[in-house]
Amino acid sequence: MELQEAIDIKISVIMPIRNTVDYIRECMDSLINQTLKEIEILCIDAQSTDGTREILKEYADQDSRVHIYDDRKGSAGYANNYGMQKAKGEYLAIVEPDDFVAPDMYEKLYRAAKENSADVVRADYKVFFGDGSQREYIDKAVALADDYGKIHCPVDEQRLFQNDMSTWAGIISRELFEQGKVCHNETPGAAYQDNGFWFLTMAHAKRLYYLQMSGYRYRMDNPNSSIHNRGKLYAICDEYAFIRSRLEQEGIFGKFESVYTWAKIIRYLSSYYRLDDTLKPEFAGRFASEVQEHYEKGELRIEEFSKGQQRLIQDLITSDEVFHNNIMNQKEAFRRLMESDKTLVQYGCGSDGLRLLNYMRANDCLDRITCLCDSNSGMWGSGLFGKKICSLAEIKAEYPDACYLVASVNYGDEIEKMLKQNGIEEWNIHIANFC
Repeated sequence: MELQEAIDIKISVIMPIRNTVDYIRECMDSLINQTLKEIEILCIDAQSTDGTREILKEYADQDSRVHIYDDRKGSAGYANNYGMQKAKGEYLAIVEPDDFVAPDMYEKLYRAAKENSADVVRADYKVFFGDGSQREYIDKAVALADDYGKIHCPVDEQRLFQNDMSTWAGIISRELFEQGKVCHNETPGAAYQDNGFWFLTMAHAKRLYYLQMSGYRYRMDNPNSSIHNRGKLYAICDEYAFIRSRLEQEGIFGKFESVYTWAKIIRYLSSYYRLDDTLKPEFAGRFASEVQEHYEKGELRIEEFSKGQQRLIQDLITSDEVFHNNIMNQKEAFRRLMESDKTLVQYGCGSDGLRLLNYMRANDCLDRITCLCDSNSGMWGSGLFGKKICSLAEIKAEYPDACYLVASVNYGDEIEKMLKQNGIEEWNIHIANFC
């Protein structure tokens, strides 16, 4: 396909790549077959050695919209920034090469952007596990129900920073990047650089629009695989130092101090969970010291966190040992439950529940879960990972002596209280927020 004049390119799709030969064809096919034809696909390859580069050349030879560039720094942040510098489209999109997108994703995003004069449009997506006939899709929303179909200014509605932060789930105006206020941190490898780009985008977007459609398909085969590389131990810390530095350079950090601290703690917690157990104590020390510093400076507003999160923060304020030991105690209690003969039910099928299920699958103990439970009646009768989601009444009737694994940081206290009110004994309720 011949590329149209540069001014006609509607969306520039930027893809940092390194050694993804097993997935790159599915990703590229989903891009070149978009119903929106006026796109360009900028592949920034970090010297792939597994055959990925040769496959990209095949696509570039057949479709003039595909361009290949070199990432000589081995940095996903650099690759994304370089792609944005080369981009000619009105809007920019980022794709990870082991994912793919729905055929009409960019057509719908672009239409919504133009109809609403938006500089950022975000849409729902699906996470998926496995391939072939074993592939399973799960819907993920990027915002609260009332946020869709409206124009927002994140500076004035900072609660929106608490919505999903996935940068690939939408498009942004190229003008935001060209103004020099939005960019990626160019730290080595691929380690949390999307955090800075997301936060800076939210801090500078004037017109954000949430579109209620599912477009992106995010591979989540093992999102909780442990990080063993000590060189990446403090990568998330570097990222939030980068965000603060950029905001302070512009003299606008004060506007975002509270939501910055909230986001930082939430992302640090996620990073802690992903670390190999041998690295967790060291990171916990850094985590606790920074939380304590925010608390002492009055930058930490604990009431803005959920009750479950508040409990974790209080542990961090007390000491890194208290925080880490409590998490490890939960993990040990979970291990003992897996080795018991008790009937186990997981309560919670949101993001935390999904993480726990994937942890169990990765550790070959998923078969210990008899079924799932959730407060959302709309989920009853459906399933996750081959496990049926049931109502509490149904589970109580069939498994009266079941033990409940509560998988929710945000609503764990409420779930525990509700289970007790429904006659579940305290010793049959176990908090499982260690992964």
